[in-house]
Amino acid sequence: MTPRNLLAIRHAPTLASGICHGQWQAPLLLSHEDAARRMREALGNDSVSCLWTSDLPRCREPASLLARELEVRLEVTSSLREMSMGDWEGRSWADLEREDAERVRHWMASWQTEAPPGGELLEAFEARVRRWHAKLGAEDTVLIAHAGVVRCLQVLRRGLDWSDAMAMEVPHLTLVRL
Repeated sequence: MTPRNLLAIRHAPTLASGICHGQWQAPLLLSHEDAARRMREALGNDSVSCLWTSDLPRCREPASLLARELEVRLEVTSSLREMSMGDWEGRSWADLEREDAERVRHWMASWQTEAPPGGELLEAFEARVRRWHAKLGAEDTVLIAHAGVVRCLQVLRRGLDWSDAMAMEVPHLTLVRL
């Protein structure tokens, strides 16, 4: 079954520019309360029956506040985590390029078929998000998400290829209609 409406809002911006995020919990620029307020504003008058979120705090905490305000069911799942970047998470890209240049170049050239060291294959990430998507009911659903998950849903729901999806901007705290 496919939801009538599937809307996504990316979490608040982080204080970790130039850092390989993945599932690493980067500090946020906004409080969870401010992020939830901005998410509510982004929703406008859109109907919401259920709110889903990643279990990572940058999504889960403001989603919990938003669900309470909207008086809707909140579903939290690890299936909606960002793609794991393994050993590179929390490290600056500049350090990685200096200290692990060969593996960084190799992964950058083959990111669609190979995982970063200790990380997740794109195929496994897509399969994880696909399994979550297949469980959705017909209700109006809002997702508090990571950029990678929003891009993955563009691949799954709109038929984009991964190169096009990765080229798409996914602004923080902005509504995306999927």
